[in-house]
Amino acid sequence: MSKWLQYADTFEEGTQNPYFEVRATYQALSSLKKLLTNKKGQMIFLLGQPGSGKTYLLNYLLKDEELEHKPVLFETPVSSPKAFFIRLIKHMRQSPISDDLESLKEQTEVLYGDKKTLILLDEAQLINEETLEFVRILSDSRLFWIVCAMHEEEGREILAKKHFKSRPHKVIELGKLSFKESELYINTQLIFAHDKSILDFHQNNAKRIYKLSEGNFRYLKKLMYTEFTLLHEAQELNMKKFQEPSKALLTMSAIEIGLINV
Repeated sequence: MSKWLQYADTFEEGTQNPYFEVRATYQALSSLKKLLTNKKGQMIFLLGQPGSGKTYLLNYLLKDEELEHKPVLFETPVSSPKAFFIRLIKHMRQSPISDDLESLKEQTEVLYGDKKTLILLDEAQLINEETLEFVRILSDSRLFWIVCAMHEEEGREILAKKHFKSRPHKVIELGKLSFKESELYINTQLIFAHDKSILDFHQNNAKRIYKLSEGNFRYLKKLMYTEFTLLHEAQELNMKKFQEPSKALLTMSAIEIGLINV
């Protein structure tokens, strides 16, 4: 494996650096935990751009042993109120006793009535309007705490609708990595680079990298991964102009992943 692919692997989408994943969601996580200390359940909207850490935050909550509320994660959107109840019933390793919606609701209330349960809905902007309205009504029952993770633009459109605007809910926004956090992440991933010039180049161009990635952790990882992948391809094709990191390669990488439109 070439050294460029080795560097690329450290930034690959599936790889995680827990410290920076948590930093990207720290403020939102703190706000969410504070809300959960309230005895009355309510609906919480978690809004952020794609790649801002919504899914990571939900999975972090799922594994948080100190959390008083037992979380149930819906990784994919439910298609109907019936499907919602059936998924909750099966989560408790039970079988639905009926196909009737009211019966499913009663069974769910029996199974979860004495528990503090936190329902985490990922990609909630994809839930159809009927089911989302059902989830809103369910949250009013105070049986569950419900967190809807949504893309920011679609989420704000949903919240602007009358039946959400008029009901109590909380909104938590996921912020961006700071420039210092972005710079530290790059340095951490490249600290063991054998060629000091590679680390030096990225330190000297940290502001440009931050601007291109817009403070988005996923974009940052994709940008760096693509840059090193292009360097590997240039080496394979013996393209002498692109044998080392350069501003031109950063721009090409940003174009490749859609951060710059041409």
